[in-house]
Order: sequence, then C-alpha cells, then structure tokens
Amino acid sequence: MGTVQMCERSWFPCPGPRRGLRSGPEVPLDSVDLPAAAPAAFEPLISRLDALSRHHLLYFRIEVGRALLEELFGGDVGALRDLSPTKESSLRAFARAHRDRLADLGLNESLLRQSIDAHLVVAHLPAEVVRHLLFSHVVYLSQVPDLPTRGLLAQAAVDNSWSGPELRDAVQRARAGLWIDAKPDEPGLQPSGGDDLPPPPPGKPLPPARVVTRVEKGVVAFAEATAAWSDVPVEALTAPQRARVERALAEMEARVAEMRRRLG
Repeated sequence: MGTVQMCERSWFPCPGPRRGLRSGPEVPLDSVDLPAAAPAAFEPLISRLDALSRHHLLYFRIEVGRALLEELFGGDVGALRDLSPTKESSLRAFARAHRDRLADLGLNESLLRQSIDAHLVVAHLPAEVVRHLLFSHVVYLSQVPDLPTRGLLAQAAVDNSWSGPELRDAVQRARAGLWIDAKPDEPGLQPSGGDDLPPPPPGKPLPPARVVTRVEKGVVAFAEATAAWSDVPVEALTAPQRARVERALAEMEARVAEMRRRLG
C-alpha cells in the first residue's frame, strides 16, 4: 500500500522533503481524508471535458487556424484574402514548403484553409453552440457570409441534431434564398423536401483523380459525422429521428454497393 507524508497544519500532501519544512509521520495514501465536494459543483467542468473529448478535432483545427492567421498574416484577414502574387505571406507557399511535416499532423493546404475559416466562424458563435458542432458543421457554416443567418443555422444544427449533410442542405437553401422551416411544430429550422433546390450549374465531368479524392474526403467526413453516434441515447430517439437514421443508412449502403459493383 502506498504512503504519503502529511504536512503539518495542512491537509495537502507534501510533495517531498524540503529545506526548512518539518514533515509529519507517513500515513497510508488511501486513508487521506480529502474534503468532499458536491458532485453538482463539478458538472460544468465535466460537461466541458466531455465536449473536449468528443470534439477535439474541431478544437484542434480552430487553434490551427488561429495560429496560421496570427503567425503568417498578423491576424489580418484582409492580408489572408489578398490575391496579389507579391504579398508577403502565402498560405499555399507555406503548405507546399512544409508538406511532409504537415502531413504528419494530418494537415494539408485544404485543411489549413478550412481551419482558418473555422477559427473565424466560431468567433461569432456562442461557446455553448460550438461545443455541440463537428468540424464538418463549421466548414459548411463558413459558406454563409451573413452572420445572423450563420448563427441561426448553427443553432438549428444543434437543436435538431443535424448531420453534416443535413446542415449542408440547409446552407444551400439559405444561400439560394429559400426558407427551410418545413416543420413548424419542431424546434428550430428544418430541411425542406428537396424539390425546390436549384439545379447544379452545368459543368464538365470531374477527372477520375478528383473523384477519387472526393470519395476519400467523403469517407473522412462520414467518420466525423458519425463519431458521436456512440454517445447518442438510441432508446430516447423519436420515431421520426429513427426513420431519418434508417433512410440515411439505407442510402449510404445503396451507394456503397453501387460503387463496389462498378469496381468489380
């Protein structure tokens, strides 16, 4: 059994003998009587630690964005957005010069840009909302320049437990000037049926390498979106929520099956 020295006139354990400090007798470690604290007193801290454990990727990339903006551009967003080829600092040049070291950190040029956007987005959102968002949520929110609309969508994503694709759908409708409150009886904004979405602009088919990259990114985004599933109290889901999950899984399985069929 371990022991710990008790300092005289204090209940704090002594870290070790120090000059001029008298120590009392050794006592068993598990017999030290620490003052009790009400469990509720630590609930805010526990909630914060829980959010950090589940959303560490978001917080990491927010800090990456903060560091990049401060170190490369002195915190000046205008310098970041400057398209001049002669500007003092270039995010692309930095990403290319340190490609290997950034790869070891799970970063690349695209993620660096998204991380800066994430840092700028959360600066205008309540901390309580940010704690419930994933990195993919923040990436989609960065596509909404109007701050009140962005805040409304962020709150709706939390209120309705939107996945990344559901928030993306809402962002597309908001940017197209379409109202998305299709279910007034449920709290917050809701994605509408889908028939009113504007058709995508015509364009050339993407080259295969670009498609493969998108598939890889899609898998990463799916992993992020479902990382919190283990924490969801499934038994508490409503029937509509269960139906939404089932539809999403069925669609995913069908698409994966089709991709595997084409791969042979």
